[in-house]
Amino acid sequence: MKSIFFKLTIILLLINTLFANSRIRENNENVILQLQWKNQFQFAGYYIAKEKGFYKDYKINVTIKQREYGQNVVNEVLNKKAHFATGRSSLIIDRVDGKKVVLLASIFQSSPDILIALKNSNIKNLQDLKNKRVMITGNAKNDIVLKSMLFSKKIQDKDIIVQKHTFDLADLVYGNTDVMASYISNEPFILKNKYHLESKIFDPKDYGFDFYSDILFTHEDFVKKNPMLVKKFKQASLKGWEYAFENINETVNIIYEKYNTQNKSKKALLYEAKELKKLAFYNTKKLGEIKKEKVEKIYNFYKLMGEVNKEIDYDKFIFKSNALQLNSTQLQYLENKKRLKLCIDPNWLPFEKFDKNKKHVGLTKDYYDMFSKKLKIDIKPVYTNSWNQTLEFIKEKKCDILSLAMQTKKREEYLNFTSSYVTVPLVLATKINIPFVDNLMQIKNKKVGIVSGYAFEETLKNHYKDIEFVSIKNIKDGLKKVAEEKIFGVISSIADISFEIRNNYTNELKITAKLDEKLEMAIGLRKDEPILKDIFQKLLDNLNPKFITDIQNKYFSSQVEKYKDYTLFWQTTIFFLFIITIILYWSYKLKIEKTRNEEILKELKATQNELKIKNKRLKFLARVDKLTGVYNRTKLDEVLEKEINRSKRFKRDFSIMLIDIDDFKNINDTYGHLVGDKILIALADLLKIHTRNVDTVGRWGGEEFLIICPETDKLGAVKLAKYLQVKINEFTFEENLKITVSIGLSMFKEDTSDTILKKADIALYDVKENGKNSIEFMDDLPKD
Repeated sequence: MKSIFFKLTIILLLINTLFANSRIRENNENVILQLQWKNQFQFAGYYIAKEKGFYKDYKINVTIKQREYGQNVVNEVLNKKAHFATGRSSLIIDRVDGKKVVLLASIFQSSPDILIALKNSNIKNLQDLKNKRVMITGNAKNDIVLKSMLFSKKIQDKDIIVQKHTFDLADLVYGNTDVMASYISNEPFILKNKYHLESKIFDPKDYGFDFYSDILFTHEDFVKKNPMLVKKFKQASLKGWEYAFENINETVNIIYEKYNTQNKSKKALLYEAKELKKLAFYNTKKLGEIKKEKVEKIYNFYKLMGEVNKEIDYDKFIFKSNALQLNSTQLQYLENKKRLKLCIDPNWLPFEKFDKNKKHVGLTKDYYDMFSKKLKIDIKPVYTNSWNQTLEFIKEKKCDILSLAMQTKKREEYLNFTSSYVTVPLVLATKINIPFVDNLMQIKNKKVGIVSGYAFEETLKNHYKDIEFVSIKNIKDGLKKVAEEKIFGVISSIADISFEIRNNYTNELKITAKLDEKLEMAIGLRKDEPILKDIFQKLLDNLNPKFITDIQNKYFSSQVEKYKDYTLFWQTTIFFLFIITIILYWSYKLKIEKTRNEEILKELKATQNELKIKNKRLKFLARVDKLTGVYNRTKLDEVLEKEINRSKRFKRDFSIMLIDIDDFKNINDTYGHLVGDKILIALADLLKIHTRNVDTVGRWGGEEFLIICPETDKLGAVKLAKYLQVKINEFTFEENLKITVSIGLSMFKEDTSDTILKKADIALYDVKENGKNSIEFMDDLPKD
């Protein structure tokens, strides 16, 4: 039984290695993709390519990084902190400035950048923007598409009041600006769904400015070193985008669960998806399309606006997936050469051979036909009658190329080599009655044939000194001698040996052992013309994965032999039946046990879920005021500390306001505490409705409320406080009561939580002392 098991293991091992090792080698690559903004549907295709395994299909491991505040995405690629990134059409300016960025694909054919105003404003057309306040980024490169639109209507910077962009739509809502640069996929939705306001949109593409946007790009050096990786990354990414747009609901769910750092609602993500899909296929059916003509058109806009003054080499700037990107020297060399001469092994199927009509056939024929087409040059095989003659011809420069050969020190004297592009294991073939061999040391003093001139001949002779190696003309000659028992066996690649056994020696010979050594074969190119090596290395780097797969299937997948050794067949069958019986018995027992375990796990999972829900609820209740439903003091303290730390680090403004209901004790005394509670609840709701999503509203205690307002200076805080006071005064509360409030304000100035609260508290006290129903702001604490 032990002997049978050993034989079976060897067979399975040989079959496995045929498929595993005869493939052209591809290593997993780790790359970083830098996004130009925070996670949202804008980058859906990349998330999908990762989540659905499209990158893994191409042997790529991808880390996706969202943009941090102050981060320059282009510099991340230029400084080689990221391999790929997404950017705007302003990459044209970067290229003109000498930055070696390369465009791979434009996900959006037209920019999502728009100018947005309130529909109920007095701005109806672009001419109405004159003398209006306009919030734009201030970065000429980023604003160019919007400025081009304005310029087309003769509106220049001097005609508008340019404001620094706060990226806070509330500034448009509360009148801090008249017009804001926005994304068509975001701000119109927020304006309608949060503020219940309609928008007036000025879209550059309506004025003829359909700039590319969200362009996938990389570094020119990275393209030169890794053209195949760049090509595969682009292909996998576009596959992700195709899936994302075809399965929007599923994609939204994935982003909502795993990539929702902005806490967007599903409704917002769906809106974004539908708008961006329109832009992705704007005037095209080809996803990711990037045309030289359109890039030139955008360049001309930049030139007109005075942003560029140098020309661009578009062949270097725009990545060509199917092009070799040969330089001028290489192209000139091929033009002068007119024809390349190829030397092959004349009798080495399935790799290569000259047939009876002296025509080149086999695996390398397919490769060199493709190479010839790519290079647009005739590659003509030179006839030889043996491998040794082939080597002589290449030494004598009768050939320019050696199709398939191992790199050795001796050959390096007269050849340059590319990287290996075909790797297959070496095996030993013997008569069919010879037992399987797991170590060549077991066949001491046996005669084993190797094709004369093969690179591994010397290696094997040095490694296995107790074996008598003899030279053979070719594999066919060697296997014939094995069949006639003139030699014990032949060593060569699994591909050519199994090919010959299948066609000529099915019942006589077999593969008896697999060696640790492998054939790693490259292209050899004449030493005196080194430019050839660069050209053919580019050809290999640019190989299409589908072409490689087709070659493998055509020449290798059919090579597994089916020997008619019926004794072994029956022994193997009995062995497997025995194993299957044991497996079925244990499967039955495991199934019963699994059912029991699944029931227990189901109960445990239900209990865990119940505990999670309760814990979540407890955590929520611990931070929420039970009566009003807004945050309690514990949560307010936490948010306040967080805002203080953020303001210290990023030098950003924030303000707070303490709101106290005037004469609340009288209301409780007159109408009872139940009415007082209803007024507190209604006031909390009013404060939540009329503040921003980023503001934190909480009950400070009793009838006092605290609002924390990020990115808000004194002017903004006073404006919001007055706005809230008006809304509260207009509202009719329980028992048809009208109430007023007093509000104390303060702004962060290197304060502690105690000092900023104390300033607001003193301001509130002053309001109470001076008649109530008013607002007071305190800049600094009074000196003792």
